[in-house]
Amino acid sequence: MRQKKNYFLFMIMLMCALNYADRSSLSASMPLIAQEFHLSPSSIGWLLSASLWIYILLNFPSAIISEKYGSRIMGSLSVAFWSFAMVLGALGGNYSNLLVSRILLGVGEAPTFPIGASVINRLSSSEERPVLFTLFMASMQVGLALGTAVAGSLTYIYGWRFAMLVLALPGFIWAICWWLIYKDQPEDTQTNLPETAPLLRPSVLQILSILRQQSFIGIIISGSSGNYLNFLMVSWLPIYMNRKFGLNMAVAGFDASLTYLSAAAISVVLSIIITKIPKRSLSTTESNRYVTSTLFVISAFLVMAIPHAQSAITVIIGVGLALGFVRAGSGANQALLNDLLIPSRYIGSAFGLTLTFTNSVGMTAPIITGYLVEQTGSFYSAFGVSSTLLIIGSIFSLLYTRRSIQIQEPTLST
Repeated sequence: MRQKKNYFLFMIMLMCALNYADRSSLSASMPLIAQEFHLSPSSIGWLLSASLWIYILLNFPSAIISEKYGSRIMGSLSVAFWSFAMVLGALGGNYSNLLVSRILLGVGEAPTFPIGASVINRLSSSEERPVLFTLFMASMQVGLALGTAVAGSLTYIYGWRFAMLVLALPGFIWAICWWLIYKDQPEDTQTNLPETAPLLRPSVLQILSILRQQSFIGIIISGSSGNYLNFLMVSWLPIYMNRKFGLNMAVAGFDASLTYLSAAAISVVLSIIITKIPKRSLSTTESNRYVTSTLFVISAFLVMAIPHAQSAITVIIGVGLALGFVRAGSGANQALLNDLLIPSRYIGSAFGLTLTFTNSVGMTAPIITGYLVEQTGSFYSAFGVSSTLLIIGSIFSLLYTRRSIQIQEPTLST
C-alpha cells in the first residue's frame, strides 16, 4: 500500500517536471529562434509568456473539472495535449504558428498543479505535506534543468525543432502510464476524508467566496512574489547567461540546468531540515507561516546580489540559492493553504484559484523583463523588481495568514 502511494507521488512529481521541461525548452532554444524570426527583446518576452495567457484563465476551471471527473482522466488528457502542442510548435514554420502552439501548451498544462495538490492532500498527513509540496515544487526545477540542458544541446547540434520533438515524447508515455495505473480515490488513499462525505459539492460561487477571506489573500500575494522570480528565471536565465558572459546556447543551457538542479536540491534539503527542527510550542500552521516569510526575505537579498556576479559559476550559485529558498518557502506556503483550508479535500480548487492570481503576476515577469532590458540595456532593474516583490510577499505571509479559510458546503434538504 505504501509503495503504491509513493509511486503515485513520484508520478505527479514527474508530471510537474515534464511540464517545466517542455515549458523551458523555448527559452533554451530562443537565441536561434530569435535569429530565425528576427525578434526584438520585447517580442521575445511576449513569446516566452504566451503559454501562460490561457494557462492562467484555465487554472481555476481546470481544477473544478479535475475534481469533478477525477485526476486519472484529466492527468492523462492534459499531459497528452500539451505534448501534442510541442509537436505542433516543432512543425510550425513561422512566428505565428509557434505562438499558437505555446498557447495550446498552456491549455494542456493548466490542470497540473491542482491535480498534484489533490493527490498530495489525499496521500499525506499535515506533517508530511511541507516536504511533499516542496518536492513537488522542486520537480519544477528538475524539469527546468532537464529541459534546458536537453533543448540547449539538441538545438545547438540539430536545431530547435528537433529538440521540441524529442521533449514531447516523454509526455505521451507518461499519459499512457497514468491512465493504466492510477485509479481515482481508491480506499487505501482516503487518509483525509471523513467516513461520511457530503454528497453535494460546493458551487463555483461558494468556492470563489474564499477570495474575500484575509488568509487567502495573504497566500495569493506571497505565492505571487515567488512565482514572479520563478518565471523570470525560467524565461530569461539562459539568455542572461548568453548575453552577460557570451556563452553559446549549449553552454548557457547547461549552466542554467545546473542552477535549476541546485535549486531543487537546496529546497528539498532545506524543507527536510526545517521539518526536523523542534517547533516547541509552534503548530504546523504557525511553522509554515514563519518558514515562508523567512525564506522569502533571504531569497530577496540573494536576488539583489545576482547582477553583481562577475562569473558564470557565481551566477549559478546565487540563482540556485535564491530559487532554492523560494521553492522551499513556496512549499511551506502551499502546505499552509492546505492547513488553513476547511475542508481540505477541496485543495485542488483552492490551489487552482490561487494559481489564477499567482500566475497572472508570474506571467508579467518575462514581459516586464523584456521591456526593462530593452530600455536600460541591463538586468539590474529586472532583478530589483523581483527582490521587492519577495519582501512584500514575506510581509503578507507573516501578517495575513492567521485565520482559517472556509468553504461552505451545501447541505441536503430533508
